[in-house]
Amino acid sequence: MNDLIPTTYPQPTGNPVICYLATLGSEKSRRSMLAALEIIADLATTGRCNAYNMPWYLLRPQHTAAVRAALAERYNPTSANHKLAALRSVLRQCWRLGLLDAETYARCADLPAVKGSALPRGRMLSLGEMRTLFETCAEDHSTAGRRDAALITVLAGAGLRRAEIVALDMADFDAETGALTVRSGKGRKARITYAANGCLLALEQWLEIRGTEPGPLFCPVSKGGQISLRRMTDQAVYIVLRKRGKQASPLFSQGPSRGGK
Repeated sequence: MNDLIPTTYPQPTGNPVICYLATLGSEKSRRSMLAALEIIADLATTGRCNAYNMPWYLLRPQHTAAVRAALAERYNPTSANHKLAALRSVLRQCWRLGLLDAETYARCADLPAVKGSALPRGRMLSLGEMRTLFETCAEDHSTAGRRDAALITVLAGAGLRRAEIVALDMADFDAETGALTVRSGKGRKARITYAANGCLLALEQWLEIRGTEPGPLFCPVSKGGQISLRRMTDQAVYIVLRKRGKQASPLFSQGPSRGGK
C-alpha cells in the first residue's frame, strides 16, 4: 500500500478519526478504538502513518481487504473484529464528511467478520509457576526484560487486569509508599492497591530505565531496546505473557491466563 502517505486534514472537525472518537461515550472506549486505529494505520502504511494523519479517504476495497487479512493472521477473532469495527466506523465518518462517496464507502466497509473459535480462557497459575515466570524475566537484563518483570509482578502482586495495567500513568504510582491508583476499574471506580516487596523492587528497576517522565507507566520497547513513551494495549500485554510463559517452562504450554479486559 505504498500509495498511502501521511496527510494533513484542513481542520480538526474535518479529521474522520477525531470526529469518530468524539461520538464515543467514555474515555476507555476512545482509548480502545484509537489503539485499534493506530494498529490499522501502521499495518496499512508499514509504519508511515498514525491514526491521525492516515489518509483514510484514500482507502479502497483492496486496501481494506488486505488489512482484514493481516488482522486475521495476527489477532484472535474477537480482537480482529474489534479493530475492523473501528475501521468501518472511520470509513463511515469519511462518508459523512464528504471525503468518500457512498459506493466507495460501502465497498470498503463490506468486510466479513473474522471467523474462528476463541482461545480457551486460561487457568490460574500456581505460586511456583509465577516464580518461574518472574525469574525468566529477571534473567533477561535487557530493557524488555526489566519491563516484563515489573509488568508481571504488578499484574499478579497488585491484582490488576490487563486493561487496568495499561491505563496506569506515572502519576498513578507513588514511589515512596508503593501505592498504585487504578482509575479504570470496572464501573469506572478508582481504587488504590500497593506494590510491595519484590513487586516494588521490579517497578523501581524498570523505572531506572524508563525514567520518570509523565506518561504511561508501562510502554512499548522496540527490538533494539528503545522505549516509546506511549500506551501499550491489553493485547500487547497478553503477547508478553505468552512469550515469557513459553520461555519459562513447558508448564505454560497452554499460555498464561488471558485475564479480563
